[in-house]
Amino acid sequence: MGKLLALLFASKAFRRNRGLYTALLAALVFFGGAQAWTSYDMIRAVQGRLYRVAFPVLVNARGTVTETRANAAGQGVANGDRILAVGDEEYTGQSTLFRRLARAAPGEFVLLTVDHPARGRRTARILLAASTPRQPSPAEWVGILCYDAAVPFFCVIFGFWIVLVRPRDPMAWLLFVILYGFGQSFDTTAARWPGGVRELVLMTHHLFGFVWPAALLFFGVYYPQPLRPGWVRWLLLPPGLFLAVHALGMGLWNAGIAGSYQAVAWMHQPIAAMTAQAGWVRMFVFGGFFFALGFKQHQVENPDARRRLRILLYSAFCSQTPTFLYVLYLISSGRPITLNG
Repeated sequence: MGKLLALLFASKAFRRNRGLYTALLAALVFFGGAQAWTSYDMIRAVQGRLYRVAFPVLVNARGTVTETRANAAGQGVANGDRILAVGDEEYTGQSTLFRRLARAAPGEFVLLTVDHPARGRRTARILLAASTPRQPSPAEWVGILCYDAAVPFFCVIFGFWIVLVRPRDPMAWLLFVILYGFGQSFDTTAARWPGGVRELVLMTHHLFGFVWPAALLFFGVYYPQPLRPGWVRWLLLPPGLFLAVHALGMGLWNAGIAGSYQAVAWMHQPIAAMTAQAGWVRMFVFGGFFFALGFKQHQVENPDARRRLRILLYSAFCSQTPTFLYVLYLISSGRPITLNG
């Protein structure tokens, strides 16, 4: 990697586009570091070491208690309560609670000011027990290191490398969105990070994590040459744009609820309505990608381009077959299609 970067810095392209390359390298350092931080947090979370304490209450984005564990109900909090404050700090979003838990120690109490239409406003005093560390099994370690560390990190590295090599190529940027977005399809712990960094990472994590299928469709339509006739491209465009708008909304929504739910409360209903349809649209987009590649087999005249197209089609078919079988299982069992990204 060092030699490759040295060649990049010495190239004429770098000297001609110094500002662009500098911005890309800065983004690589920032988001690569954010991914390393996320992977470290995910490993600690599976081991039960993310916090020193176990909080016996589950809270949704709006600050409403959805589940109480252990003896939390006996300490003044119950399902359906809405949290108004954590200690002396007004509850504005998930980060309010995360900040308090990050500095808590076993045996301490957390004061929650809660409200409920039937039970009224009151203060709950929650005793924090020590978190219980656990040792993941070998199979769990393989999954953790693969899906929470190796795959996302290499997606960041290879995605940025492609646009560093060909920064003026639109197909390179589509590949960047596909690779980086696929790596962001997994979980993140950025909601507990400091403000500023938290919002930026949450925004990009959910934006790219949900938009990459649209980039995959556009890549299939335009690589190695645009799909003909033109009206077919326009037919495939609306589903891709729907996913792009949904991804932007998910990015803004998740970045907002971490810091201030009230600032994005108006987005709840539109986002919920779009999310209910996004799974089906995503399946249509994947189908459109394979349709475009297969249809262009008879349109591409250049032998080398046809060979590259065939390799892309077959490799994509092999990689997406497990997902297709999983979706068939969801449909046959009557479960919702909730594929992230």
